[in-house]
Amino acid sequence: MDKEVFEDPFTLNIHRPNNKKHLTFGIGPHFCLGAPLARLEANIGIGMFMDQFQQIEPVPGFQLEENLTPSAAGQMLTQLPLRVHQA
Repeated sequence: MDKEVFEDPFTLNIHRPNNKKHLTFGIGPHFCLGAPLARLEANIGIGMFMDQFQQIEPVPGFQLEENLTPSAAGQMLTQLPLRVHQA
């Protein structure tokens, strides 16, 4: 919510031209106190998702390198289409 980085920081706008300059959970004195809980919840949720399917694979023809974008943490996926097969 840094007014020097984001115009109108209190408005949700996923189409900002600089939307990848966020710090997500922060760093140093700006570290989010809820980050460990959010990571734990994500770990549990992803584990439950994985338990529901016998096989999870990218759709045929998916090109990893074409779907990477720079982010504050290094790189992130812009999309990851998956094919799932129930157990």
